Amino acid sequence: MVRNVALITGVTGQDGSCLADLLLGTSTKARTRLRWRPRVPFDQLVEMMVDSDLMLAEQEQLLGGEGHTVLLVND
Repeated sequence: MVRNVALITGVTGQDGSCLADLLLGTSTKARTRLRWRPRVPFDQLVEMMVDSDLMLAEQEQLLGGEGHTVLLVND
């Protein structure tokens, strides 16, 4: 039995929440009724999100290491 698993970071934010809803549902209705097609393939979208999260983490680490206070703001 094959299980599809997705790790979503930032699920409390708007983007993460929408992604979670999308993954729990299906895009069949949008594809058939609205003739919707994604502009960015899913694997590329995941890569973009991970790259963004890593960049933010590096910035927070750099600023915190220099003695600056890092404030995290939710979406």
